[in-house]
Amino acid sequence: MRRARLSPWIVLPSALVFVAALWRTTDADVHRYFAYCNATLGRPFKSFYVRSNETWQDDFIAGRLERPSDFPTIVPSRPLVPYRDFLVEYPPGFFLAVLPPAFLTTDEGAYKVLFEAWMAALLVASLCCCVRIAPHLGASLSTSELIVWGSIAALALGRVAVQRADAAVALLLCLMCWATLTRRPVVLGVAAGTATAVKLVPLLAAVVCGTYLVRGLRAREAGKAAVVATLTVAAICVPVIMVSGLHSLLQVLEYHRNRPLEFESTAAAILGIWHAVDPRSAAVVYSYGSGNVVGKYAEPALIASIAAAIVAVALVYLGAWRALEPDRQPIERARVLVVSMTTVLAVVIAFGKVGSLQYLVWLLPLGLVDALATGDPVALLLLLATLTAAQLVFPLSSAAAESMHSWPYAIVLARNLLLVLWAGKTFVRATRIAPPGTVRPIADAVLVAAP
Repeated sequence: MRRARLSPWIVLPSALVFVAALWRTTDADVHRYFAYCNATLGRPFKSFYVRSNETWQDDFIAGRLERPSDFPTIVPSRPLVPYRDFLVEYPPGFFLAVLPPAFLTTDEGAYKVLFEAWMAALLVASLCCCVRIAPHLGASLSTSELIVWGSIAALALGRVAVQRADAAVALLLCLMCWATLTRRPVVLGVAAGTATAVKLVPLLAAVVCGTYLVRGLRAREAGKAAVVATLTVAAICVPVIMVSGLHSLLQVLEYHRNRPLEFESTAAAILGIWHAVDPRSAAVVYSYGSGNVVGKYAEPALIASIAAAIVAVALVYLGAWRALEPDRQPIERARVLVVSMTTVLAVVIAFGKVGSLQYLVWLLPLGLVDALATGDPVALLLLLATLTAAQLVFPLSSAAAESMHSWPYAIVLARNLLLVLWAGKTFVRATRIAPPGTVRPIADAVLVAAP
């Protein structure tokens, strides 16, 4: 059976529609990125975003409501040192994603455009990488087809798809998957190390790649990839430690350890809905760069959230280990790899204390290639519905969430349930092991019979 193809001529109009939809708005994180870059390069910066860890913590504890316009632009006498002179809530690899556009301009408006173009290019690169992954899943997908579906998915998610740095993580995850499937342990190590240095959480997906190699009797490749990944993290982080000090860098971990329940997390959604029954039980405070739900039930909810995330990750690892047995067909093992990577990230997003919608960018390319390669329209619709629900939460209903209306928290809960449903469906499908003698799935039978 020949697959239907989408015309490459659809790609340009869809991309233009995507750009036009984003052109008039600017996400707050773009301003933060630009301020960090300017401070690091010794240029004038907005002091609202560039502060020491102690200053931020004092303001968080005091619960001060502040606006960027209330803070002056500072002209530094020298370049500031990240982590030592001002807090950066991201690991050092973050600057690999946000600095390149800053080298080309000193104007914030131009930086926004360049940064969007840079992130869009990384998203396109991740989709092109997925074109190389698709044959390992038993399908042949064209670049134009994936770019069109990628544009649709990005439109469903909204402007954060290209106005936050997570497209870089999406590309690195795709490179990790492709390198694992094509026996390139050095590329896998570099991609995994860089992704970990950019956002930490992709380390969980790197464990899946290691599991794939070990279960496939390729332990030497897994060891080589682990060594290269460690060296890559060291190459990115050690210079920062030498300049800023280890304590300054560890403040990143302290910052995230102290974060309360972000309002897009499942636990915060439950507390937000319960607020309608007990109005004194919860409130929203703006701290740690996000709106967070606090109150008398927040601490138990936070503990339950962390426990649920740990259990969910462990279950994914156990299921992947079982399903990646070496005697399974290569196509089946490849599907387990792709789906296990997206599932472990999905459960962290759904059950963790921070569920920001930009993390969904990580799932977009691999989620699309899995749904398209396996011909699973339900998985595709669930993924697009999750992305759309995320945009309904932020930015469309974030103001209502800050006012503790129940309906935006109901949307948050629905989004996270859709995410878990999508991840669970694809994971169960990929990891299901047919008993001996049973007929293989229809898609595999068609591939075997095809000339």
